[in-house]
Amino acid sequence: MKKNKLLITSALFSSLLLTGCLESESNDTTVNYSGSTSQATIDNNTSADLAKAAIYGILASEESATVMSALQSSDPCTTGGSVTPGINLDSSIDFTFSNCNLGTGKILNGVVGVTGDIASGSFIAQLTDFTLTDSNTGDIDTLENISLSSVSGSYNMAADFTGADGKIYRLDNFILSKTSGSFIITGSIYHPAHGYAVIATTTSITFGTCPNGDIPDGGVITLTGAASSSAIVTYTCSSISLDTGLTTTTANW
Repeated sequence: MKKNKLLITSALFSSLLLTGCLESESNDTTVNYSGSTSQATIDNNTSADLAKAAIYGILASEESATVMSALQSSDPCTTGGSVTPGINLDSSIDFTFSNCNLGTGKILNGVVGVTGDIASGSFIAQLTDFTLTDSNTGDIDTLENISLSSVSGSYNMAADFTGADGKIYRLDNFILSKTSGSFIITGSIYHPAHGYAVIATTTSITFGTCPNGDIPDGGVITLTGAASSSAIVTYTCSSISLDTGLTTTTANW
């Protein structure tokens, strides 16, 4: 069983604002990005790594979005468990999730402290030692010390986080919009060895038909780096197509 600790740092969502850090279950030291902060030169090698990093960024933000959606649902625990509110002296409300099964394979446990109006979608939430368990895989993600401000719209996020490959990445002004399972992303992704590139989405990124559910089955983005270097990235289940304008190549997942 995989256990991950997810602490997303300094995240402002138009839908959520998160503040915290990302750390590994096996290491109690807060994870901070210490890689290159220069703008990357986009070529076949760097574009492949940055294209994968962009997907890791989507996956990192999705766990917090899951909690926010459950919080705003009138009956989130569709197949078992409970959410119990408790009013504090400062008029904030603590929502305690106890084995709350969303019916999607996600089971939520922990406390979310909320101030503001949940019904209107304008509120601030604080999560501490909040866990999300995937009942299908046994994976556990832990969200700690995260503050979330909610207004309607997209996510605008800045975060240091650990990707699926174990490397520490950074997102800056990373705006993520989700509609019916497809994603549009813009902003900057930092790779520890290469530096950062600016992302723009040409065709929405989609998931769902690949054997590995964390790999997108479609989508096109553009990566722009130093000296106007750039690459058009096309995602499929089997590979990543990279077109720098000078060369076209394919990278494996």
